[in-house]
Amino acid sequence: MARPTKAPEDKRNERNQQRYTAAEYARIEAAAADLGMKPSDFIRACVLKAPLPKPRTAKADAAAVARLDRIGVHIAGACNNMNQLTRATHRGSDFQDYWREVGEEQKAVLADLRTVLDTLLQDFAA
Repeated sequence: MARPTKAPEDKRNERNQQRYTAAEYARIEAAAADLGMKPSDFIRACVLKAPLPKPRTAKADAAAVARLDRIGVHIAGACNNMNQLTRATHRGSDFQDYWREVGEEQKAVLADLRTVLDTLLQDFAA
Protein backbone atom coordinates (compact mmCIF):
# COMPACT_ATOMS: atom_id res chain seq x y z
CA MET A 1 0.00 0.00 0.00
CA ALA A 2 1.39 3.39 -0.97
CA ARG A 3 1.84 6.21 1.48
CA PRO A 4 -1.03 8.75 1.46
CA THR A 5 -0.31 12.00 -0.35
CA LYS A 6 0.46 14.90 1.95
CA ALA A 7 -1.59 18.06 1.91
CA PRO A 8 0.24 20.97 0.20
CA GLU A 9 0.67 22.79 3.52
CA ASP A 10 2.33 19.69 5.07
CA LYS A 11 4.97 19.25 2.37
CA ARG A 12 8.48 20.43 3.16
CA ASN A 13 9.46 22.19 -0.03
CA GLU A 14 11.61 25.03 1.28
CA ARG A 15 15.36 24.66 1.85
CA ASN A 16 17.79 26.60 4.00
CA GLN A 17 21.39 25.47 3.96
CA GLN A 18 23.60 26.25 6.93
CA ARG A 19 27.32 25.78 7.32
CA TYR A 20 28.92 24.78 10.62
CA THR A 21 32.45 24.32 11.84
CA ALA A 22 33.42 20.76 12.71
CA ALA A 23 33.21 21.64 16.41
CA GLU A 24 29.76 23.23 16.04
CA TYR A 25 28.38 20.27 14.14
CA ALA A 26 29.89 17.84 16.65
CA ARG A 27 28.01 19.69 19.41
CA ILE A 28 24.77 19.50 17.38
CA GLU A 29 25.27 15.77 16.78
CA ALA A 30 26.02 15.12 20.45
CA ALA A 31 22.97 17.10 21.62
CA ALA A 32 20.74 15.32 19.11
CA ALA A 33 22.12 11.89 20.10
CA ASP A 34 21.45 12.63 23.78
CA LEU A 35 17.80 13.14 22.84
CA GLY A 36 17.67 10.21 20.43
CA MET A 37 17.13 12.48 17.44
CA LYS A 38 18.72 13.04 14.05
CA PRO A 39 20.71 16.31 13.79
CA SER A 40 18.31 17.73 11.17
CA ASP A 41 15.26 17.03 13.36
CA PHE A 42 17.06 18.50 16.37
CA ILE A 43 17.90 21.72 14.50
CA ARG A 44 14.31 22.02 13.18
CA ALA A 45 12.87 21.53 16.68
CA CYS A 46 15.23 24.11 18.18
CA VAL A 47 14.57 26.72 15.50
CA LEU A 48 10.80 26.24 15.60
CA LYS A 49 10.80 26.05 19.40
CA ALA A 50 9.11 22.65 19.33
CA PRO A 51 9.15 20.58 22.53
CA LEU A 52 12.19 18.34 22.76
CA PRO A 53 12.14 14.82 24.23
CA LYS A 54 13.73 14.24 27.61
CA PRO A 55 17.47 13.59 27.48
CA ARG A 56 18.77 10.08 27.84
CA THR A 57 20.75 10.41 31.03
CA ALA A 58 21.60 6.84 31.94
CA LYS A 59 23.86 4.61 29.89
CA ALA A 60 23.62 0.83 30.16
CA ASP A 61 26.64 -0.95 31.55
CA ALA A 62 28.17 -2.97 28.69
CA ALA A 63 29.22 -5.78 31.04
CA ALA A 64 25.68 -6.08 32.42
CA VAL A 65 24.21 -6.13 28.92
CA ALA A 66 26.66 -8.87 27.90
CA ARG A 67 25.69 -10.81 31.02
CA LEU A 68 22.01 -10.46 30.10
CA ASP A 69 22.79 -11.78 26.63
CA ARG A 70 24.47 -14.85 28.11
CA ILE A 71 21.50 -15.41 30.42
CA GLY A 72 19.15 -15.17 27.42
CA VAL A 73 21.13 -17.81 25.54
CA HIS A 74 21.09 -20.04 28.63
CA ILE A 75 17.33 -19.64 29.04
CA ALA A 76 16.77 -20.49 25.37
CA GLY A 77 18.84 -23.66 25.74
CA ALA A 78 16.98 -24.65 28.91
CA CYS A 79 13.64 -24.12 27.17
CA ASN A 80 14.80 -26.42 24.40
CA ASN A 81 15.77 -29.05 27.00
CA MET A 82 12.38 -28.73 28.70
CA ASN A 83 10.65 -29.17 25.36
CA GLN A 84 12.61 -32.36 24.70
CA LEU A 85 11.90 -33.68 28.21
CA THR A 86 8.21 -32.90 27.80
CA ARG A 87 8.11 -34.76 24.51
CA ALA A 88 9.92 -37.77 26.05
CA THR A 89 7.63 -37.73 29.10
CA HIS A 90 4.54 -37.76 26.88
CA ARG A 91 5.97 -40.79 25.11
CA GLY A 92 6.12 -42.63 28.43
CA SER A 93 9.79 -42.20 29.40
CA ASP A 94 10.64 -41.56 33.05
CA PHE A 95 12.69 -38.39 33.41
CA GLN A 96 11.76 -37.15 36.90
CA ASP A 97 15.39 -36.71 37.94
CA TYR A 98 16.10 -34.58 34.88
CA TRP A 99 13.10 -32.36 35.60
CA ARG A 100 14.48 -31.68 39.08
CA GLU A 101 17.88 -30.77 37.60
CA VAL A 102 16.32 -28.46 35.04
CA GLY A 103 14.20 -26.81 37.73
CA GLU A 104 17.19 -26.19 40.00
CA GLU A 105 19.20 -24.85 37.07
CA GLN A 106 16.39 -22.44 36.16
CA LYS A 107 16.16 -21.19 39.75
CA ALA A 108 19.86 -20.27 39.60
CA VAL A 109 19.45 -18.57 36.23
CA LEU A 110 16.47 -16.53 37.47
CA ALA A 111 18.40 -15.44 40.56
CA ASP A 112 21.26 -14.28 38.31
CA LEU A 113 18.78 -12.50 36.04
CA ARG A 114 17.22 -10.68 39.01
CA THR A 115 20.67 -9.54 40.17
CA VAL A 116 21.59 -8.15 36.75
CA LEU A 117 18.23 -6.42 36.27
CA ASP A 118 18.41 -4.86 39.74
CA THR A 119 21.88 -3.50 38.90
CA LEU A 120 20.67 -2.05 35.59
CA LEU A 121 17.60 -0.50 37.19
CA GLN A 122 19.71 1.14 39.88
CA ASP A 123 21.98 2.57 37.16
CA PHE A 124 18.99 4.04 35.31
CA ALA A 125 17.42 5.41 38.51
CA ALA A 126 20.62 7.26 39.43
